[in-house]
Amino acid sequence: MWIGQLPPQEWPLEALAVKMKQYCYLLDDLTAQVLDEQADGDYELLRGYLKRRAVDAFWQKVECLV
Repeated sequence: MWIGQLPPQEWPLEALAVKMKQYCYLLDDLTAQVLDEQADGDYELLRGYLKRRAVDAFWQKVECLV
């Protein structure tokens, strides 16, 4: 079962935040609380927020290389 099939109160947001921070150190401010607030119980809002954060982190890394 994937996260979108679970009711929002059962989403493993702490594990998701830990995995995202493991993937990208620029997301070190990410917490389960932040994810919960951004998603507001909507899976697509959660996906959109994580995508925006990942894209922003990518461009931040690119700027460091220039």
